[in-house]
Amino acid sequence: MYIDDKLTWSDHITNLEKTISRSVGIFYRIRHYLNERLLKSLYFSIVYSHLQYATGAWGGVGKTSLRRLNVLHNKMIRAMTYISFRSKLDPLYKYLNLLKVDDIYKLEIGKIMHEMHAGIPPDNFKQPFTPLNQIHSYPMQPVVLHEERSFGKQQKINTEKDL
Repeated sequence: MYIDDKLTWSDHITNLEKTISRSVGIFYRIRHYLNERLLKSLYFSIVYSHLQYATGAWGGVGKTSLRRLNVLHNKMIRAMTYISFRSKLDPLYKYLNLLKVDDIYKLEIGKIMHEMHAGIPPDNFKQPFTPLNQIHSYPMQPVVLHEERSFGKQQKINTEKDL
């Protein structure tokens, strides 16, 4: 994992792009000798493991930062399926039962949130968070936000009910 001084994750993402780019070239060369099941197994061991590692930290960067990584990931999917570069990819992801880069990030964040809600947070999350009921015993008031509509009126949003 590469962390730069501004936490943009650009060094880490650049390293991921290099790794996946090399893997795409390998897949294009070996795909003629392996069946789909083996290619998918190699994908999970060579590519997905790199995409998944610490995605909760770096996956929330902007879409612009992830554009090249998404393109390389799409090339990998095309290499596995012999599909031309003009073909739609959503059906391929569904057919192969694979996740896009954004979806990998969402899955990892969902896993963390599920563990936190179930009371079994990952080890690195145990220290920084303290449940509110351990800080004080009185109930908290719901937060009320105001949202301005296009025609100038304001609407109250109760975060407990609406979110």
